[in-house]
Formats: sequence, C-alpha cells, structure tokens
Amino acid sequence: MEDTNKCFDYDQYSEDKIITFKVKGNLFDDGFDLNITLNILKDFQYIMDKAYLTLVNKKKISEKDRELYKIKAINSKDKSLILDLQIYIGSTMQAAMPILSSYSPKQMWDLVKNGYDFISNITKARKQGKSVNIKQNKNIDKINVEIQGDEKDIIIDKNTYIFSNKAYDDYNKLSNYIDDENVEEISIYEKDFSEDANIINFDVNKKEIFKYKSRIHENILNFKGRIFRIDVDNKKGKIDILESKEKSIPLNQYNFKVLDDKDIKECCNYINKPTEFTALKKIIENPFLGEEKIECLIITKINEDNFK
Repeated sequence: MEDTNKCFDYDQYSEDKIITFKVKGNLFDDGFDLNITLNILKDFQYIMDKAYLTLVNKKKISEKDRELYKIKAINSKDKSLILDLQIYIGSTMQAAMPILSSYSPKQMWDLVKNGYDFISNITKARKQGKSVNIKQNKNIDKINVEIQGDEKDIIIDKNTYIFSNKAYDDYNKLSNYIDDENVEEISIYEKDFSEDANIINFDVNKKEIFKYKSRIHENILNFKGRIFRIDVDNKKGKIDILESKEKSIPLNQYNFKVLDDKDIKECCNYINKPTEFTALKKIIENPFLGEEKIECLIITKINEDNFK
C-alpha cells in the first residue's frame, strides 16, 4: 500500500537552488524569540519575491505565483538559527506559464546576490562622498557604473539594476536587525559553499553602510492640511497637505507625529477638518539612491483659525 503520509518530493518536478541562511547572536542562547525570527525571515522573503518579480516582469505576487515559486526551510540546526532554504519552481507550472521557462532558482539567487553587491558598492561610495555615475552600456542589457576614484567601471546586467531599485529598502530592513546583542550577524550563502566567504553578510560594520541617516530640518513650515488617520498610542498619524507656499513640501500625503500625549489628543479634535498647522520636517537620506525625502512631519502647533 502506498504511504500517503510520505512528503511530496519537490525534486521530482522542480528545479531548485539550496542556500544557507544563518542568524547568529544571543537571541538563540535559549530557544529564540519567534517574533524577531519570523520578521527576519519575512524580510528575506520580500527580497526573494522582488527577484522573482524582476525576472518575470511583474509588479505583484499573485496566488498563482505563490503556487509556482516557494522558499522552503528544509533543515534547521541548533545553537543559532541556521536554515537550509530551498528555492524551487515547479516544471508543471512552467508549462502553464511559458514566461517562466527561461528562468531558474539559480537566476533568482544570482540576482539577490548580485543586487546585494551592487547596493553595497553604491551605498558605500556615496557615504564616502564619492560621485556615482550610472549609464547605459553599449550592450543594451548591461549597465555601466562609474565610481569616483575607481580605475574600472562596475558592469552589471539590467535586471540587477532593476531588482536593486526594488529591493534596497528590504536589505536595509535586514541590516537593522543587527544590534550587537540579540542578533550579531546574518549570513546567507550557497549550501556547501565556504561560510567564510559570506556571500551576503550583515554585521555591525555592514549595518553602518546600509543605514539611512535622518535629521530634522530647522526651517519651520506653515501649511493647511487635513488629518485623516491617527494612532493615539504611538502619537502619530497621516495628514493630507491641502495648501502650502513652501516649495520644500509638495502637496501630498505624509506621516506625522507629535511629541506628547496632550498634542495627539488635540489632533483628534481636528480629524477630517481642514486646519492650519505649523511643523518641522524630518528628512531621511537614502544612501543608495543618493536622494532625500520627507520621512514625517513633526507638528508643533495647531492654529485655531480653520478654513472652509
């Protein structure tokens, strides 16, 4: 009689790639914190998702995609979180979706690995104050990257560039788990590859490369806006800017926060009411893109004179 409890052998119908995912730190001395561990794995899943979306030229993962492409933990080890993760794409599904027949789990992994290298190089150069020039190669599928002071250009394929622009925030999130206490290091490398090579590695030093800098701009802003969402416990919310003479704050929706409980309670009185506000803006610098954006507005005053 056939054993119905036997696990299905994905190797019989899929092409796969096995990588090792290692998280090291005091977090795993006596069991591990499930919430932090799941968040780390979730953020790595997001990176892999964006590699998949880049290869198939899509914006969102569908239910059909989830049936087709999976990351599966096939082995775990003691004393730290060390998982062997299997990336696989089912060949039966490839037949149903011909666009996937040209891609493989190895290509997905190469994209994640090359994207990490590219983001690291660009981010490190910009943090060192070097200029970076990105331009199209004579080969339409290649991109040339000139870094000030380097003798040779970095040449990457177009998919690596597209993927990196999608996934840089997710690499930043992974690096933010490093706190030199609970999580000392995250390493991701090919199974049976030398761990010392650390193909993808986040530690305290690497965290500084990926870290976004933020600062509060000293200029005071006056504008008319409408609060449409409030999180009282965390003293923050969302605001729609309706009118402003400040060029540095385009009309748009922004996150906002206040500094004490009294201020957030006052904000509740003006929800969905067009109101005049005074605020400071908190700027975040993205070292990969070399750009700044408004992270949030810090509301310092709500004026009594509402407008209709």
